[in-house]
Amino acid sequence: MNKRQEYTSLVKKLVSCETREQLSDTIKEINKFNKEYSITPRSEEFKKFEIVIGLMKIKLKRNHDITESKTYIVSESQFKFIMESNWESKPK
Repeated sequence: MNKRQEYTSLVKKLVSCETREQLSDTIKEINKFNKEYSITPRSEEFKKFEIVIGLMKIKLKRNHDITESKTYIVSESQFKFIMESNWESKPK
């Protein structure tokens, strides 16, 4: 694989990461690629990697921190029981 093909492959792999572990492994591959081809921080490849990595960190953090809200339906008597139980268990 030549430099351009490997670069394109890494960008695609980077964008397809679904977990932080996958992202970490891909970043290790990118670092190896940067060393192998002497990619400098001023190059367009490096800048694109930085931008995509930053976006993926935000995406994965956002996806990881999302929790589904759950709605529970309780009757008045159940609610009263929960409140009384909760009140009795608090230290005085």
